[in-house]
Amino acid sequence: FCANLGGSATMSGDPPNIIIGTSFGYSFTDFICNTGVIAAISLIFTLIFFYFAYRKDLKVSQTVDISQLPSPESAITDKRGFVISTIIFISSIVLLVTHANTGFSVATIGIFIAVVTLLCAPKHIVEILKKVDYKTVLFFIGFILSEINTAAYYTPLSEIAQGETQKGGAFPLTAPSACPRCWPSSRRP
Repeated sequence: FCANLGGSATMSGDPPNIIIGTSFGYSFTDFICNTGVIAAISLIFTLIFFYFAYRKDLKVSQTVDISQLPSPESAITDKRGFVISTIIFISSIVLLVTHANTGFSVATIGIFIAVVTLLCAPKHIVEILKKVDYKTVLFFIGFILSEINTAAYYTPLSEIAQGETQKGGAFPLTAPSACPRCWPSSRRP
């Protein structure tokens, strides 16, 4: 649930959020201001639901023997790699939060961080690249190319929304404007 909540609340949480936020020119903070309230309300309702649904399971009388748990020092086997990974992670957070100020797109930051990660782990490049889900990567490449093609021939939703708000109406989520396959109805002359 927390991954879905973070994915819906932040611009970098999900690929559709990156596409939406970038196309509307939102900064990281703008996106959180627009979606964070809904995510916070969802969190509150979900916590209330889980409390009432699982309150019997929450009353655990067992004690945890801390001596049986691994020490944090034993979990980190490569301290140099851990420090490098931490620096890369913090850098990615800083770049994502300040992308409106730096002028970098969220996609550019993602590619930059991926390249830096690969360059900092030259011994593990092959291992890392084997774990990439290439079917998903190819899907998004195809999706982005189809969106570029669509944008060349059809009126973008942002223009439709702008026209509706100038007329004094709200943005209509009707089939022609909400469904990309129906966009031929909004074809430019």
